[in-house]
Amino acid sequence: MKIKKLEIIDFGKFSDTTLNSLDQGMVVIYGKNEAGKTTLFNLINSLIFGFSPAKSENHPYSSWKNERIEFKSVITTDEGEEVHLYRRLLSSPKGQMTMDDNLIELKNAPLPFANHISWEIYNKIYSLRVEDLVEIQGKAWDEVQDKLLANFGNINIRNTKDVIKEINEEANTIHRHSGRGKTLVKEIETEIQGLKKEKQEALATQSRLKNYDQRLAVTKSKIEEKTEEKIILKVQLKRAKQLTPIKAMISEVEELRRQQIKNPLLESLSHNVGEKLQELEEQQQNLQKAIERKKDAISEKQEKIHDFTTEENLILSKKDQVEEEYKRHLKLENLRAENQQLQQETLRIEDRLKQESRDLFTKDITEDIEGETPQRIKGLNIPELGLMITAQQKAKEGLREVEGLLHYQHQQKKEVKTSNAYIVAGIVGFLLMVLGLVLNLTPLQVLGGIAIIYGVTDWMNGHRIKKQLMEEVRGSNKEKDLLQRKQQLTVELEEKQKEIFKKFEAIPIPKLVLENLQELFLTNLIKVKDLIYQLEDKKRSLKDKQQQEDVVSKEITQFLEQFNNKDMEAGQQFLYLKRMIPLFENKKVINQTLKEDLAELERGLKELQDTLQDSVSTSEVLMEKLKALGGGSKEVGLRTLKENQHLQGKIYLMEEQLNKIPDLDSLTKEINSYPQEEAWIFSDLEIERAEEKVEEIEGNLQNLKDEKKELEIIIQQLLKSVTLDEIESRILLLQTELVKAFEKRDALMLLAEVMGRAEELFREENQPDVLKNASRYLDLITGGKYTTIYLEESQEGTTILLKEKYNPIPRRVTETFSKGTLHQLYLSLRLSLIDHLDGKGENLPISFDELLINWDEERLDYNLQLLKEISKKRQIFMFTCHDWMARKIEDAFGVQRIQLD
Repeated sequence: MKIKKLEIIDFGKFSDTTLNSLDQGMVVIYGKNEAGKTTLFNLINSLIFGFSPAKSENHPYSSWKNERIEFKSVITTDEGEEVHLYRRLLSSPKGQMTMDDNLIELKNAPLPFANHISWEIYNKIYSLRVEDLVEIQGKAWDEVQDKLLANFGNINIRNTKDVIKEINEEANTIHRHSGRGKTLVKEIETEIQGLKKEKQEALATQSRLKNYDQRLAVTKSKIEEKTEEKIILKVQLKRAKQLTPIKAMISEVEELRRQQIKNPLLESLSHNVGEKLQELEEQQQNLQKAIERKKDAISEKQEKIHDFTTEENLILSKKDQVEEEYKRHLKLENLRAENQQLQQETLRIEDRLKQESRDLFTKDITEDIEGETPQRIKGLNIPELGLMITAQQKAKEGLREVEGLLHYQHQQKKEVKTSNAYIVAGIVGFLLMVLGLVLNLTPLQVLGGIAIIYGVTDWMNGHRIKKQLMEEVRGSNKEKDLLQRKQQLTVELEEKQKEIFKKFEAIPIPKLVLENLQELFLTNLIKVKDLIYQLEDKKRSLKDKQQQEDVVSKEITQFLEQFNNKDMEAGQQFLYLKRMIPLFENKKVINQTLKEDLAELERGLKELQDTLQDSVSTSEVLMEKLKALGGGSKEVGLRTLKENQHLQGKIYLMEEQLNKIPDLDSLTKEINSYPQEEAWIFSDLEIERAEEKVEEIEGNLQNLKDEKKELEIIIQQLLKSVTLDEIESRILLLQTELVKAFEKRDALMLLAEVMGRAEELFREENQPDVLKNASRYLDLITGGKYTTIYLEESQEGTTILLKEKYNPIPRRVTETFSKGTLHQLYLSLRLSLIDHLDGKGENLPISFDELLINWDEERLDYNLQLLKEISKKRQIFMFTCHDWMARKIEDAFGVQRIQLD
């Protein structure tokens, strides 16, 4: 199959790119580093085998712009059928193939033409990079054979001999007939013997466990009996503690009620009348003092209120304008500083302009910056001047080159000399042949013949080279053509100089400088032009800012004339006003606060006076009631009230406690109806004896519980030990493992034998065709130096041998071979293996990424001859960043490169 057309919608750095006319044997793709060669290299793999990984966010060649992959392709099969392919990768892959108007859904599957190999095989065998030709160095043929002829270059598949060796080693770890060493069978048998001993111990443990279970059951029964007895006693004690206090409180309440006095006045007086009278008296004294303090505070506040003057009111009314004008004053100071800086920068730019223009012009252009000369310099087109200078320099260089060739024609005549070694060889050969005939020595006659043949051959080569060089001299750099070229370049140079003189016609630049313009001149001219623009901008900015400074200064002066501080400078006036405004505002706030406090004090004074009047009225009412209760005496009335209130308080507290008791009525009935034989619950002595009995029962219970816990711990420890069933199950399991171990060892031994035989069969079936084809390729790629590849089996493994054309004895391939020869051998094997893999399927394209870059000229020519033969039946993609390599392939194959930007 061949890729005829490739339309890249999105793949890596490529977007909306189309490659046409690809259906040829050799496709050369040229581009500098980072141009996208590796991207196209991987695109071919994705085209044939689909995407890996199959998600756009994980794929290394997801589009730089759209974070996806999408491309189309037209493919021709070996039978001449045309196939249209479409693949796309977003969150999931999509693939379609149209062939003979039939649409086939591929999704992410390989093309049907590539089903005879896997992606890994294609990537290792068909996609060759320059580093792939290094792997052959220093490796035994056994490993090369396994990778290339058996495992198709997949580095993840192990060497067959190593695998067989490891299988035998693994079988020996399971069992050895000699019985030596540590094996799995020995370990299992040892563990079975140990388990049989544990089985006897488990029988004794089972008997002890049964005995402890019986003792535990007896202890639990005793705990239940003692617990029941303790619960009954505790219930009785709880009832006694609940009813005894209730009975005592009921009796005490009845006695207090009999002692209480009955009088209507007592109910109208509170229990703390005495304290209330004392509090009212103290309140009246405090209120009188507070009234006096309020009056003093009112007088003090009235004295602190400030009266503002006319000027102070003016300053307060202009406070916002003062702040704004002060900010303008600060900006004015900054503006003055900026103007000074602009003046300094303007002077600096003028000095730089003088310095830069001193070397270019014949007069000082800064004297009249707005004059004609600076304006003409500003109007110069720098890119156009650059092109003109480049054209002038190019014309000069061409003229110098032609003059040099003419000088060479006049001073040097090419003298062609050839070697005279053929004369010496002919004489020596003739003498040796004569001497051999005289002495009748055949070796001397042979040597003489060889020397004569060498001399004749050398003479013929020298004559051919001399003729070739003479034709070269006659056919190149003729003097007439050089003179004509010189005249053309002279006229062209004069025209270029006239154009430059015209450009600088009104600009004072020395003629000598214009005749020898360099790139440095253009750089200096750009600097001068930039400085002219900078100087004009600075002068305009300075003028605008000075006008702005005058306007702001005048407005600030008019504003400050409103105040009586004309002797101060503007800055001092603003500082004075800013310092006074907070003071006046503070006084204004203080006045407002004082007025609010004054109103609050007056309201407080009125409230105090009203409260005092209410307190005096309340005291008079209470005094009249106490005198009536005490028969005209306030003290007797207070004493009677306190005694009765004390009794009432005790009754109230006890009734409150009784009312908090739930079901008080039923408890009271229960107390009154309690039988005589159970009346001990109201006796403190009997209750004490019952509590001692409970403590005794609890001690016995604790001892029984400790005994129960010890028994349970012992039982748990016995249960943790391995049971008899577990040991027997483990023995059966180990016996099964022992049988499986023997079976596994037998299977491994059989597998090693089968693998060894399978490897031999594969070598017998596949090696001869691959090596025969590889020998043919090696013969072509080495120019006939090496003709045949042999394999030699030995105890150390398989060795590769190479036969030279004129040497009947093959040479063993070792690391002493040159890197180029090893590269040729490895490439021949790879190409032969590719032919073998495609034997029953389509001829898939192959890709070379800088594969031939390190080969010398002779080896490269031989290799191109081989690639010509291969390109007749399969498509080759050659990626390179070297222009000479691309030209070499273009000339050899008659194709045109694909240029990557």
